[in-house]
Amino acid sequence: MASRRSALRSDLRRAFLSPRFCGAALAIVALCFLSMSLERSAALGAGATQSVSYLFHFFVFQNTTLAIVAYSLGVAAYGHSFCADYRSRFVRFCVIRSSAGAYASSRVVAVALSTFAAVLLGYACAALLLGLQAPLTAAHEAVSFEFLFFGGVVQLPALAYLLLQMVAMSVACSFWAVFALYVSSVVPNVFVVYAAPVVAYWFTGLVSSLLGLPSFLRIGRLAEGLAVFPDAGLSLLYSVFLFIVLTALFGLLFCRSVRKRLGDG
Repeated sequence: MASRRSALRSDLRRAFLSPRFCGAALAIVALCFLSMSLERSAALGAGATQSVSYLFHFFVFQNTTLAIVAYSLGVAAYGHSFCADYRSRFVRFCVIRSSAGAYASSRVVAVALSTFAAVLLGYACAALLLGLQAPLTAAHEAVSFEFLFFGGVVQLPALAYLLLQMVAMSVACSFWAVFALYVSSVVPNVFVVYAAPVVAYWFTGLVSSLLGLPSFLRIGRLAEGLAVFPDAGLSLLYSVFLFIVLTALFGLLFCRSVRKRLGDG
């Protein structure tokens, strides 16, 4: 137990104090502004006022291409770390100090938490920076908006909508980072690791369409906040719960794979 706590503290320090953590957050900020750039330029040219809520809803949260890129960027926070440790043989030192099980379990927790924090920080910073130039809601918009959000058209205050959707996207990115971590234990190649979320997202989307799976089984729809259940709150909880379960599942697979590759020593 002591070795697991020590390994976890070490992993959390490495994850949150790494320049890659800040880099992942800054990349999310840049990605958000890039996705809104054309719309903002057109609006400024026409003298129109667009709110933070409007821009994020239509050009960040509902942008499938941006979401896929965000999944790969989330890996940069710490999801690639096993590749680095394996190639440098640092993993052997870690296992000698504790065990393969302690190393693997602490790595899963650190990857999940650091990715969630980096992505959430990136979205929040982008919203705050945009808020310096645009209102949270435009003058011609209502104080509360009706959004297609987790189960249908619901009325939410703009700030609540932004926060809930940011959390949902961050949890999704956290899952894909742990998924990439598992892939790295099978194929410890950094290029494969970064490509894994993109390929898996495309593959699951293709399979879902071919099989005609319902909305609540389509991972992409859950992350984007599209219709799942009639009740918005239930759908949000379901989405977060499902991604946490999937994160735990691939975390266990990673632990098993690491034990098999390195032994229990």
